[in-house]
Amino acid sequence: MMSWRARRSGQQGNRGSGEWDNRINGAFPECEAVVAKYLAEYRKRARRFARGSIFWYRMFGAIEVILGVSLPLLFIFPGGDNNRVLAPMSVLIAVSAALRAFWGWRENWGTYKAQNILLTEILTQWELALLGIIAKSGDNATSVANKQEALERTRETANAIFGILRREHDAHFSVVQSPDQIAAAVSRNTGAALQ
Repeated sequence: MMSWRARRSGQQGNRGSGEWDNRINGAFPECEAVVAKYLAEYRKRARRFARGSIFWYRMFGAIEVILGVSLPLLFIFPGGDNNRVLAPMSVLIAVSAALRAFWGWRENWGTYKAQNILLTEILTQWELALLGIIAKSGDNATSVANKQEALERTRETANAIFGILRREHDAHFSVVQSPDQIAAAVSRNTGAALQ
């Protein structure tokens, strides 16, 4: 595994993309290009979104905790004009809790962290499969049969990765309701309450 400084500066040593073994690029450059262009980017995306989600989750959680613990102190120390501080602190706590619930940073963190693990596993299996093809064929790694097998492994990898992305999409949008659905639910509940 390369350090982040080596990746950032472009010093990749003997590794092609820095993500997998350089021999793959030598034997199957088409497969390597597809995985680098499309599939490896989703793993980076999952990592980036997981980091962003945990940052915001922790930051707004800290705001809630600090202000929530400070709020009772205003009642312990009477005097002065605590109402000027009490109302804004209460609003900030409520806004912080509402933003955390609305954006679902905790759930997103879990989703993207799990997605990163799955994508890493799939890409590792792809790398091992192509290295196995190279190892078993020796000097004849670029034969037509080996290229076909490598392309099939790459196709399977792409299908697995896009299946994960479809599940992410379905999970995120299954909880989103349109205004029409909300209005219908409110009218049903109102009608049921009146009966």
